[in-house]
Amino acid sequence: MVDSPQDAVDSKARVYWREHVAEFETPSWPKAMVDLALSLGVYIVCMVTMYLLVDDHPWIVAVLTLPTAGFLLRTFIVFHDCTHGSFLPTKRENRWVGRFTALLVFQPFANWGHNHAVHHGTAGDLDRRGEGDVETLTVAEYQARSWKGRLAYRLFRSPGILFVVGPLWSLMFGPRFWSKNMRKRQIHSVWLTNVALIVLDPDACTAFIAVSTPSGTRD
Repeated sequence: MVDSPQDAVDSKARVYWREHVAEFETPSWPKAMVDLALSLGVYIVCMVTMYLLVDDHPWIVAVLTLPTAGFLLRTFIVFHDCTHGSFLPTKRENRWVGRFTALLVFQPFANWGHNHAVHHGTAGDLDRRGEGDVETLTVAEYQARSWKGRLAYRLFRSPGILFVVGPLWSLMFGPRFWSKNMRKRQIHSVWLTNVALIVLDPDACTAFIAVSTPSGTRD
């Protein structure tokens, strides 16, 4: 079988990109330290600055919230890369930096890493949907639902849910819970993260309990 001209072009393109991204495939300590300084380091500086200024200069603190959130997002990217084992050269280094950054983004490192790996292994596979993705139905599945089911599906995918309620649940509240279907390593990861957050920020945890507890069961 003779390759078409398009196949030859595609092959050259793959070789070109492989050669040009090869240098980025191997983790580098110097580059990782720069990334940490420009994400975690600046985030900590911003948080300390906001804490020191909050009483006397609240408007400066308000202005700083946006860039601080951006550096927290960069810290989340570092955490994400550590769960993949790709941020630092060794597994041990990725694990410990990942655990520390995980606390700052309220995530249990081992549990999130496991679920995220499953997500990468099943994304786009209609027979293995449901882990770390937004529920997506085929046309036939959508049409087979009742009008209530179709309405719920559309509401779930609305901007208010996807960009407000969804992130709050998936990043703040959801990671605090565990189930018997989890592996022991995942459950322990959730437990230890919750305990660490209680020790490091008891006020935030008190607020979380107040929000998540039904009104009828409060004192």
